[in-house]
Amino acid sequence: MKEESNEIIPFYELPLYHAMIDKILLFGAPINAIVFNCVIAIIFILYFHFWWILLITVFLHFIFVNLSKNDAQFFDVLIVYQRKSKYYST
Repeated sequence: MKEESNEIIPFYELPLYHAMIDKILLFGAPINAIVFNCVIAIIFILYFHFWWILLITVFLHFIFVNLSKNDAQFFDVLIVYQRKSKYYST
């Protein structure tokens, strides 16, 4: 038989609340990074017939996934930093 624990779980640790506040990842990477990667691959394949871009995009996807493992908002912060780079420069 399964033993039930009498621990009280805080409401913010319930899976429902984690689903509402956690960053949504697609194949382990942020959606905007996946869309960017796919668009670049499609452009190179359709216009330039450069099929080797698939290997490059797989490598980039691997990098995106590894960067997103530690911080799911890495690319969002990077985009904001790029837009405000003059402000942060010394």
